[in-house]
Amino acid sequence: MQNDAVDVVWRPRTTWEGCDLGVRLLQSWLRPVFACYLAVAVPLFCLFAATGAAVSWMPFLLIWISKPWLDRTILFVLSRALFGRPTSPLEVWRARAEVWWRQLAARHRGVARAATQAFAVAEFALFVSLFFLQVWLAPHTDANPWSDLQSLWRPGHAWVSALEYATVVLFLEPFYVAAGFGMYLNRRVELEAWDIEQEFRRAFAR
Repeated sequence: MQNDAVDVVWRPRTTWEGCDLGVRLLQSWLRPVFACYLAVAVPLFCLFAATGAAVSWMPFLLIWISKPWLDRTILFVLSRALFGRPTSPLEVWRARAEVWWRQLAARHRGVARAATQAFAVAEFALFVSLFFLQVWLAPHTDANPWSDLQSLWRPGHAWVSALEYATVVLFLEPFYVAAGFGMYLNRRVELEAWDIEQEFRRAFAR
């Protein structure tokens, strides 16, 4: 890896600071990351939504199962952004074999687990908020509030809840992946002394 080509100043960071590094990188490249991610995820989620006509809970399961696979698109765009290279949805498609069928690794499981739990709680809270907003805004047909709640899980209404869950995933997942990517980069700095190498390159380039 050519550290002098990377648009990041390497230095020893805590694992939480590594998470922040990833999120900051995402904020700097928000438009291309979301453009590429939505171009892949939205058509897939629409296909999943169609299964709700047969089984109301199927779209939720399919969206949840597909998240790790879709995360590869976000990682691909962020890895190129690290070198200051923007990415378009067409470039993701051209590199689809590399993007969607290869692997990554990690350590520091404690912070990684905590970050995963934090984003899982945020995802659940946002979904529940949207779900109950649907209940509160819907016209009430019965004195029993549970009947209104149960009606939202019928096939005719379940697609709305699936849409709400898909919206939450589309919004939160890039931030979750970026935090993990930041932890991965921070670990590589620790193992391979990227910060020292970067300083040497700058010193001898003068």
